[in-house]
Amino acid sequence: MISLFGEHILSWLVFSPLILGLIVLAVPNDTGARWVALVGSTLIFLFSILIYQNFDPAIGTYQFAIQRDWLPLIGVKYNLGIDGISLYLVLLTTFLIPLIVLAAWRSVEEGVRKYLFFMLFLEATVLGAFLSLDLFLFYVFWEAMLIPMFFLIGIWGSKERIYAAQNQSSVRHLFRRPPRCAPLSIAGRGDPFGARVGVHRLHSRFCH
Repeated sequence: MISLFGEHILSWLVFSPLILGLIVLAVPNDTGARWVALVGSTLIFLFSILIYQNFDPAIGTYQFAIQRDWLPLIGVKYNLGIDGISLYLVLLTTFLIPLIVLAAWRSVEEGVRKYLFFMLFLEATVLGAFLSLDLFLFYVFWEAMLIPMFFLIGIWGSKERIYAAQNQSSVRHLFRRPPRCAPLSIAGRGDPFGARVGVHRLHSRFCH
């Protein structure tokens, strides 16, 4: 069954929550949106289980990998893959989302469809960050997390949610610069465009 998705299986896994979120926004009522989000997120979890069942722990390389040129002028690639660590992080993420939808069934009463959309948007960015093998692509997903997090905290947070959302964004902006620049600087020592270096090359450089 997994062969039906071909080499794009990880792309389907990453972007299916975002597609599901757009479908949820189009549902005309909140109750229907909740059921669509619950069933859809459960199917995504089952999809990750399918990947788990077809994952071979005896293989020491990234599996189900896909690599395409994205920004060839600077050597950036659309490169996804999964290993034994990211596999369990993916399973945990896809497992938690249906539980979050259930937990929000009665606690979230206003803006239900928007809440579910941003939660599924967040799931997509988290999965993308876990599966990215290109540093530039990783930071695209990492920075994209700020968008749903800002709205989730600012709209559906607790009493001081506006302050928390603004503080979260400012703190992330302050502390994300070193981790953003450091890998690119390290990678750039042997490459005129540091973004060309993938996660697997950094691993082989510093772990062997």
